[in-house]
Amino acid sequence: MQKNQFRICLYFVVFCVSLVITLSENNSKFIKFTKESDLGGFTCPEQHAIYFKDKMSSSQCLATCADFKGCFSVFRHEESSRCIGCKDKYLTSDDAPVLLGTTFFRRRSYLVVTEKKTWFDAKSHCSELGGHLLDIMSQDEHTLVDKLRAFETDTWLGATVIKNTRIFIWENGNKVDDYFENWSSHEPNNAKGNENCVKINKANVWVDTPCYEQWSSVCEFD
Repeated sequence: MQKNQFRICLYFVVFCVSLVITLSENNSKFIKFTKESDLGGFTCPEQHAIYFKDKMSSSQCLATCADFKGCFSVFRHEESSRCIGCKDKYLTSDDAPVLLGTTFFRRRSYLVVTEKKTWFDAKSHCSELGGHLLDIMSQDEHTLVDKLRAFETDTWLGATVIKNTRIFIWENGNKVDDYFENWSSHEPNNAKGNENCVKINKANVWVDTPCYEQWSSVCEFD
């Protein structure tokens, strides 16, 4: 599909500091930009910088970066309306120049996997692609995922229980209940005695369920 066939949607979140752009190709690939906290004026290290020639709005900056495979983040200087893309996936400010008045947006990508797999196979598939099973940290991200899941099927989340407990954690070790949750009523309930994984059901709420079931999944790339 040609680049000009991409549909670009902006989500401006009221009372939050996040700005999201979603690009879709056959409803399978998505890119999200999140406005991050102040980096004290540090921009991208020179050797990783991608210079955008024209003055741009924030949305134009993010769309340009999204169109560039190696662009992992965007700095926009508010006063001059100039943007710098950055090829540094794991950004550090040790050797980066300082430009006060910059706004920083970090890029994350999603891939919808419609082929149904067990939780473990879905996790392995995402890992092989360089990502991880989807984790959801906010209502805004859940809204994005709801739009992303443009098909009528349940979908794995990356949460599972700590062995011999009913404590759910994400792949990075963070406890699910320390962040955003969207459990269905009376969930998690371990009704079958082995409901150690989590999925989003067709009603767009979370339920615990056996890991051997086969569902679609979403890979997330930081």
